[in-house]
Amino acid sequence: EAAFPHVASMTVPLGLNTEAFGPGAGRDKNPGFTMLYVGSADPRKRRSFLEQVLSTCKADVLANSVFHVVGDRSPEAHAMASSLKMEVVVHPRLDDQALMDVRHGADLLLFPSAAEGYGYPPIEAMAAGCPVLCSDLPAHNELMPEGSCLPAGDIAAWREAIEAGYHSWDESKAWEPDQSLMKHAQTFSSEVFVERMNAAYDDVLSRPTPQ
Repeated sequence: EAAFPHVASMTVPLGLNTEAFGPGAGRDKNPGFTMLYVGSADPRKRRSFLEQVLSTCKADVLANSVFHVVGDRSPEAHAMASSLKMEVVVHPRLDDQALMDVRHGADLLLFPSAAEGYGYPPIEAMAAGCPVLCSDLPAHNELMPEGSCLPAGDIAAWREAIEAGYHSWDESKAWEPDQSLMKHAQTFSSEVFVERMNAAYDDVLSRPTPQ
């Protein structure tokens, strides 16, 4: 709007088959607090930042947690498994079903990326009812509920959010998907995409033809 103040616009986010990510009938509470990171070794994904954050977490949090790293095939990802005082499982590559299984088994998705064209992992996790910690940077911050993103480089804020997630897991009696996040993910569903595209075309076709 600032760059093109007199040009009409409409936001049409990419559509996701959100129903395919539903958690199903549920599962037992994890024996350990289970965190998930999905991303390559590209520096903009900032997997190394998570290592910094986790290294500052309390000993009891680390001792009772599992960290799944999916898609980072770098030697540093495997080295992290021995440097952190927690269980780290590195999955260099997973097929869609295996990734879905890991996603459905997670208590928290960590997404510290510095830049994304869209950023599917947060939407996919929320569609599965899994809480997300996401950096407040574009364009993936546009996918998150209002006010839920974290300052990208604030180690203390990320540590506190992780430990808050840990305490919620520790105090819970059973696992329950976050229904509010699943509802939020529906705003990026394929059905909403089609509705917005139809609205955009209708708006264009209803305008007078320039003379």
